[in-house]
Amino acid sequence: MNLRLTMMISLLFFLAAPIHAATLEVNGDGKLIGASNVDVGGTLYDVSFVDGTCISLFSGCDDAATDFTFQTAQSAELASQSLIDQVLLGSFDTDPGLTFGCADGSALCYLTTLYALNENETVAKTAGNLASANIINDRFYSPGFDTSEDGAGVYAVWSQANVSPVPLPAAAWLFLSGLGVLGYTGWRKKAA
Repeated sequence: MNLRLTMMISLLFFLAAPIHAATLEVNGDGKLIGASNVDVGGTLYDVSFVDGTCISLFSGCDDAATDFTFQTAQSAELASQSLIDQVLLGSFDTDPGLTFGCADGSALCYLTTLYALNENETVAKTAGNLASANIINDRFYSPGFDTSEDGAGVYAVWSQANVSPVPLPAAAWLFLSGLGVLGYTGWRKKAA
């Protein structure tokens, strides 16, 4: 296969490849309330920042395997890193008070991703948004801990994103482009 044809085919696949970027969700008060299509290890998730208790937000907070989206420290840390890299951007990165659940003017905001349960506590990784830096910490809370009374943190409630398939016009264009390349290749072989 000649170089020009290889480059054309590569360009077609590059142009047809889906590009996903997290979409930030901001309420009318300018507070960051979540994001959609956050890439966590190659899988897209939606995340909402919600105040409350583990019991009220996570189906009773009594079974980590069914209550939490992530069940290991590694996956929860990866999710927390994704919040830092893809969601805490621009002014949301430098002003923790712009995140829902965190007090205005706050110098610190914890975005808590729960992943396990111990005897009387939940185990979490938190994306700590400080005005000067972002960090990931291990945190432990009682299942009844209420973030709405804290002002320095909020739960990150994760769910797998509903990603729609490639629209038909784009798929048809790709199919027709492929047929065109195959036709061109066949014509060139005949002409030679």
